[in-house]
Amino acid sequence: MDSRGRSVRRACSADSIGKGSLRHRSDNRRHFARRKDCRLQKITCSPISGKNKTIHPITTLRMKKIITSIMTTIVAAGASITMHAALHPDSISARMERQLLEYPQEAIHITTDQGVYLAGDTIWMRPFVVDAATHRQADASRYVYVEFSTPTGELVKRVKLLKHEGRFTGYIPLPIELPEGTYTLSAYTTFMRNIGQEYFFRKGVKVLSPYALREGFDIKSLVNNRMTVERKSTVNPMKIKAGEEERIIKKSEPTVEFQLSKNERKAGTILVSNGNYARYIKLPSADTTISVTLHPEGGYLIPGIPCKVGVKAIGTDGLGRDIAGEVVDSHGKSICGFNTLHAGMGTFTITPETGEKYTLKVGTDSYALPEADSRAAVIHVAGSENTHSAITASAVGNVPAGAMLVVHTRGILKGVSPIAAGTPVRIPRERLGEGISQLLLIDADGNPLSERLVWTAPEE
Repeated sequence: MDSRGRSVRRACSADSIGKGSLRHRSDNRRHFARRKDCRLQKITCSPISGKNKTIHPITTLRMKKIITSIMTTIVAAGASITMHAALHPDSISARMERQLLEYPQEAIHITTDQGVYLAGDTIWMRPFVVDAATHRQADASRYVYVEFSTPTGELVKRVKLLKHEGRFTGYIPLPIELPEGTYTLSAYTTFMRNIGQEYFFRKGVKVLSPYALREGFDIKSLVNNRMTVERKSTVNPMKIKAGEEERIIKKSEPTVEFQLSKNERKAGTILVSNGNYARYIKLPSADTTISVTLHPEGGYLIPGIPCKVGVKAIGTDGLGRDIAGEVVDSHGKSICGFNTLHAGMGTFTITPETGEKYTLKVGTDSYALPEADSRAAVIHVAGSENTHSAITASAVGNVPAGAMLVVHTRGILKGVSPIAAGTPVRIPRERLGEGISQLLLIDADGNPLSERLVWTAPEE
């Protein structure tokens, strides 16, 4: 076998990551500088009233132009600090291009040959490493690290995949004795380790046990921390493991009933086995606490201006909870009703008054809304649903002279336009990138005043 074949096999079967130091950011910039240009189109913004305005397009710069633009940006930034001169759209464009050039990010997606596996099978996979901003293939990383972990977070297998002929491919063999449950397949590169695990790719993988037909069991009930199990084989006693603690239930009947211990309830996920068959079981949380957060559109409430307020309600397990209630003022007067619509999320609209305090009441719980601020300036968006062909952005409140609207998707600037209070700006949806776009209201010195996120569904 030639050296290339040995290196590929060694890369695909490594069980641990070397302790080599992370690459310097300059290497990161050098690799990513080779990525293809991403041409961006001009966005024409048609106000509802008044003359049309044009959001300045981004001009894609090659290396010499980028360096020149960066130097110009530094000079312009200094002028804005000392002379308080208004930012020019080209200066904003250059700054954002410099941000992408100096701090590039990678993203990974993995496709597998199946969605459900039997213990003893092999997971065949293909990772795709792309630039997080452009979603085009990234060439900076030579290796991808893939980890396969249990539902309780214990590492089962780690492999290091080497790029071969421009592609990453690999496999993970599953042990025959692997317990049944939903495991986690995660992946990252060396560069991604620099910015934190929250940017790693993660995917749930369902694994079934071949011993289920002969030694499996069914959970008949789980009430008040008491579990009743109907098992197919009574040859071996049942075992329950929570963390490092394990206990044996010495009962020979097909139906086994037992009380969960304090440590088992605290663990949240336990491993129950009967002979060769084992399964991870996620226990329902006894904590019924619901966290409710309130999010005024644009970040602030402004007196006398109708404002949409988003509500998010989640339980201790991180899942959404349906709630209903009403908004009342400081005198207990009902202002409007409210209920969540999907996954613990919903909205209501309120026109606050100066000096008044408002509260969202849900049962016996109360959640205070932020006080209205007459000094604030915010962005309101109409037509944010994907059924609309365009969105309309309006700056309301105390909007300063020289304010600008900056639109970008994943850091790629889509356009910049001057904006004034009472002059809505229309942005065709096809000009926005797929996914989450950010509309940012800034003053003449580049200070952010308000932010609004807009979701655009990918084309099917």
